[in-house]
Amino acid sequence: MAELLVNPDCDMSVTDMCKEVKVSRNTFYRWQKEPAFHGYVNYLIDSFTDSELANVWKSLIGKAINGDVQAQKLFFELKGKYKQQVDVSGGAVIIVDDLDA
Repeated sequence: MAELLVNPDCDMSVTDMCKEVKVSRNTFYRWQKEPAFHGYVNYLIDSFTDSELANVWKSLIGKAINGDVQAQKLFFELKGKYKQQVDVSGGAVIIVDDLDA
């Protein structure tokens, strides 16, 4: 059930997933209250996302190179070369972007 929940290609409803793994909906909802089930779901999510990091990184770089300003900001933030300071003193919001060269 946990594997179905974290699979981004799975578009089944909870009812259909329960039928697939042959458990009742009540059992599924009981599992959701269990820390061990949550731990396993989180482990699976971490495993899946770690395996996709290279693809996401390549995609981000591609978008940044092609002029996507948000991707460029995120790239520099992730590399520790960009920070944004927000000053709310005096009732006005002042945003200062700082790019470390």
